Amino acid sequence: MPMKSKDNAKKPVKKTGVQPAPPPGLKMTTGQPGAAEANLLEAMLEAIATLELDGTICYVNSEFEKGSGWKREELIGKKIFDIGLLPKKEVQQINSEVIPKLTAQGSVRNFETISIRRDGTSFPVLMSWTSSRENVLACPTLSSQYSSTAAVSVERQAEHTSAVG
Repeated sequence: MPMKSKDNAKKPVKKTGVQPAPPPGLKMTTGQPGAAEANLLEAMLEAIATLELDGTICYVNSEFEKGSGWKREELIGKKIFDIGLLPKKEVQQINSEVIPKLTAQGSVRNFETISIRRDGTSFPVLMSWTSSRENVLACPTLSSQYSSTAAVSVERQAEHTSAVG
């Protein structure tokens, strides 16, 4: 559809056919998103990972790298459960509760867990997982997380205040 200028004159939209490129240094494999999908994932403000159902990491965005301290090249192709991004107790809970719910319902929203940075420090996060619909992404599962450290801190302060007061 032609775009209109301020004077409402129709001007054709020029299509360049140029696809945006994935982040530099990223080696694309069959499980990774295409250039347009990679740009969308990179624009997200949350830490995003795309995963196979067995936990194999297909892609992580730059927010994931910043928050975790891991480089995407170190993560892609490895299983999220094997490299220490989550404590074993959390992995057991995800395997017993989250994966079955994801499989049955297609998504799991805002479950609390702990994430472990590359340097070994841990922090609370809220994660949401969803199955990729209609093969929009090459990997079947999209995981987003954001640090809930500030929210947990406020909650603990409120609990402390009510216990003291």
